[in-house]
Amino acid sequence: MTSSLVTRLASVIVFPLTSGAIPVAGMASLTSSRTNSFTSSYPNPQPPGKNKATPPFRTLVDLFEKLRDERKQDTKRRLLTKWVNGWRQEVGNDFFPLLRLLLPHLDKERPYYGLKEASIATLYIDMFGLGKLKKNPESDASTLMQWRQPIGNATPGDFSSAIHDFAHRRSTVIEGTVSIKRVNDLLDSLANGAKDRYMQIAVLREIFEETTATEQKWIVRIILKDMAISVKEATIFSVFHPDAEDVYNASSDLRAVAWLLYDPEHRSSDNDKGLQLFRPFKPMLCKPLRTIEEMVKEMEGKEFFIEEKLDGERMQVHMQEGKYFYCSRKGTDYTYLYGKSVNTGSLTRHLAKALDERIENIILDGEMIAIDTETERVLPFGTLKEAASGKLQNAQPCFRIFDVLYFNGSSLLDKSVTSRKRNMRAYIKEVPGRVGFVTEYMGRTVDDVRTRLEEIMAARGEGLIIKHPLARYVLNGRNLDWVKVKPEHMDGMVETLDLLVVAGNYGSGKRGGKISTLLCAVKDDLRSGGNGPERYSTFVRVGSGLTNVQLDRITDMPWKRRGSKGLPEWLQTLKAWDDDKYDVYLELEDTFALEVKASEIIASDHHYFDYSLRFPRAMAIREDLSKDDCWTTSRILDYMRSDKKRKLDDTSKENASMQKKQKKAPKKVPYLLCLRKHIFNDDQQPEALPIYINPSVTASRSTKKNSDETYRCSSDKVVSKIEEPSDVNKVKGFDSSPDAEEKDVKLGSEDQAAICYDQDRIFKHLYFYLDSSTNAVRLGMAVRKKHEAAINESFTTLKKIILENGGEVVDLDDPKLTHIVLDKRDTGRQVKLRKITSSPKHRRLVVSTYIDACLAEGTLLNEEDFAP
Repeated sequence: MTSSLVTRLASVIVFPLTSGAIPVAGMASLTSSRTNSFTSSYPNPQPPGKNKATPPFRTLVDLFEKLRDERKQDTKRRLLTKWVNGWRQEVGNDFFPLLRLLLPHLDKERPYYGLKEASIATLYIDMFGLGKLKKNPESDASTLMQWRQPIGNATPGDFSSAIHDFAHRRSTVIEGTVSIKRVNDLLDSLANGAKDRYMQIAVLREIFEETTATEQKWIVRIILKDMAISVKEATIFSVFHPDAEDVYNASSDLRAVAWLLYDPEHRSSDNDKGLQLFRPFKPMLCKPLRTIEEMVKEMEGKEFFIEEKLDGERMQVHMQEGKYFYCSRKGTDYTYLYGKSVNTGSLTRHLAKALDERIENIILDGEMIAIDTETERVLPFGTLKEAASGKLQNAQPCFRIFDVLYFNGSSLLDKSVTSRKRNMRAYIKEVPGRVGFVTEYMGRTVDDVRTRLEEIMAARGEGLIIKHPLARYVLNGRNLDWVKVKPEHMDGMVETLDLLVVAGNYGSGKRGGKISTLLCAVKDDLRSGGNGPERYSTFVRVGSGLTNVQLDRITDMPWKRRGSKGLPEWLQTLKAWDDDKYDVYLELEDTFALEVKASEIIASDHHYFDYSLRFPRAMAIREDLSKDDCWTTSRILDYMRSDKKRKLDDTSKENASMQKKQKKAPKKVPYLLCLRKHIFNDDQQPEALPIYINPSVTASRSTKKNSDETYRCSSDKVVSKIEEPSDVNKVKGFDSSPDAEEKDVKLGSEDQAAICYDQDRIFKHLYFYLDSSTNAVRLGMAVRKKHEAAINESFTTLKKIILENGGEVVDLDDPKLTHIVLDKRDTGRQVKLRKITSSPKHRRLVVSTYIDACLAEGTLLNEEDFAP
């Protein structure tokens, strides 16, 4: 980037408080209107200093092209770092114009475009008056509409490349001159004209006349919010600022991230990374179940919460002084639907009745569901919007609350879930059919969980959520403190995956003439790294679980016979085994998702991918999922790292003995009934505050805090101690001393640690041999003398890093050996090392930069990118 590219000043944009916004001193304010829900009045102004003109968009396109083509993550990171530093030096401190193009899927200020591939193709065709040619299979119009088909498309399945080819044949622009600011302005205009077809065509014409075909390709990717550059958002955030991801998790606001964190040397405050009223946050999520037994063991003998999992939409609700804000998990504003005040919407007037009159402000987390007003039955998720808008007869929305995260000016994120639930039930009452609590029980044993799961199965429910009593609330977190249990975990099968059906075989006997077995694949995102055409690796063959009706329907799909021309380019199969042979296959655009359940994931050499499923069984055809929603190779490997022993019904003698030693727990009643019976059922009880809450309900002042509550962040560590107020009016009969489950949590057991993937110790379960000069001499191998001392010193440091991050350093003959690390200055022994360690299995050979790159990304990377 040169100074000649930035010769004019960028216009300074002032973002006034939009009408309808709720001003909160020192906090971002959000409107409750649907179209401007993320326009904010920021406590911190636009970054200081005058920003120069933004550079030409073509320079950013060059970066996109390099990121797409580059396979090594550390190189991608260096490219991004260089670009960010260049922007800071030559443009200024306002990074928002850049971030919204790098992370278009996170930009909530730009309204919805209302455009997908088919609609963009139609707009381009109409822009050139080619509509009459769409039915001509040889025309450009037909090729663009059939962008998934290989005929006429150089890169079938890549819509942006189809736009590139279409524009390239017509464009006269040799070099683009539009700036990044101009592109953002054009995209704003396109989004603002989402309901005006002629305006959209006019904007696209401007884009076509001012940009090259390559630039249009990337603009289309930005519109579709699918950049395909194989760079995680966490990487982009960390390059920009070490606190960027935390601030985004707390705000869902790219502008707030850009304006607050313009200085990489200035760390954000806890307040910036915490909850703020009317600012949507990323909610805490659930970990998938490993086994019920291991999950119960994780609770360390404590009584835990068992909640019903509902078929609704995750919803956070903010309230301050009668003003309300509703927001979904992904940051979509639904205030227009449910009501910004008691006089609007379909729910707020009922929620207002449920809240204690002493509540000045609050943030709730829960599930919005639709219920039948006559039967009180929970309706399918797809009916929720109609129920909320009054378009569905005998249906209404109902908000089921399971957490309170903010109360009268105080964040409760660092309180235990036990504490938060006490306050939730103390200050919120149920309004039948409108506002209530998630059905909740207490449990301690495997049988407690199974009993509740059986009840859920009988009622055809979604499943259960298990929560550790000391769990704190982690924004955008997903740890073992919240575990999801589904009904399918009741039988002997535990692995449930969504796979892509790519091919099939005809059956015999009663199934003669039908496709009776299906070959499933997973997207190979490890080998390709997201570059070039998509590749799918065969993974498992499924022949049971589907009915004859389903098989008839599958047989009627547009199958193609396997011909002499070979395999589809996108499908990777293992030719040496019958398991990968098939009679017919589907084109990639005709493939479909299949939910498959199996006893476990196992190593296998019968398919292209190195793993497969044991005892697979088809569960359902998932019409609601696309190929992009199906499992990938990296997801399977991550899943396996988290727990290599995934058997639900562990009937070993050790477990049986353990259960015999356990004291039989008394039968539990719903937690709500316990509270009503022992605490809140006394009509004469004076108005008072339960413990564990900031007493600002009755006094708008800071109070001295001198009692502790220890909370837990995850299963293997105690994070901190949060003080609780002592000068609180106690509820009559309420024990103010800490409960047993609120005391310090001991560390997880060694057995548990041995089978869990720990994101903070990413090399756990990996065993490294370091090919240092010292080790080479000891094994009688030749050594290059030129860098001998430097290499030995480098490996000494590397050993320390590996050990600190959970890995082990072993000898070359250790049977547990997984990786051999070489220094790129001396790789002459790699052939001999590979030969020595090839039996009984090949080990991964990598250069030492692999270790640094994994730590930089916070995850295990593809070893092939670091091969010597």
